[in-house]
Amino acid sequence: MTTMVIITIVKSSLALSLGLVGALSIIRFRAAIKEPEELAYLFIAIAIGLGLGANQGVITIVGIILIIIMIYLQNTISRETGFSRSFHLIISGQNQFGIEMDNILAILKKYCTSISLKRFDKTSDNFEASFLVDFPQINQFNRINEELIKLDDKISVSFLDNKDVY
Repeated sequence: MTTMVIITIVKSSLALSLGLVGALSIIRFRAAIKEPEELAYLFIAIAIGLGLGANQGVITIVGIILIIIMIYLQNTISRETGFSRSFHLIISGQNQFGIEMDNILAILKKYCTSISLKRFDKTSDNFEASFLVDFPQINQFNRINEELIKLDDKISVSFLDNKDVY
């Protein structure tokens, strides 16, 4: 939507298009952008400034109102789901109980839509496995935890939200 607003405003104006290139290059080299949403909001701010500066108020206001409605709907829908679906799962325990990686993977395959082993450490005394997993529903946490504890009641299970992990 933001790109459409900017293209509608710029159309074939060489001065506006060069100004847009300059503004985008300043943002690219001067701003530390960590999230895609941050870039989208900066792009929206550029669209507002460019549109109002080019006396294209009606197009700008209509476009921005539509963008705000879309952002609101997206945030409302994402809040209803209640949780991120991608998590880091860390499982650690002692080797003396003979827990095999195949048993852990079998449990994870039952409840996760995707599994990616990121790290596996094994010493003579301990082991630790780190996975990136996706869950279809939030109640899968408890089921995985219960089945892993059935393997070994001294096992340690940690879930970490993957959204803000870099």
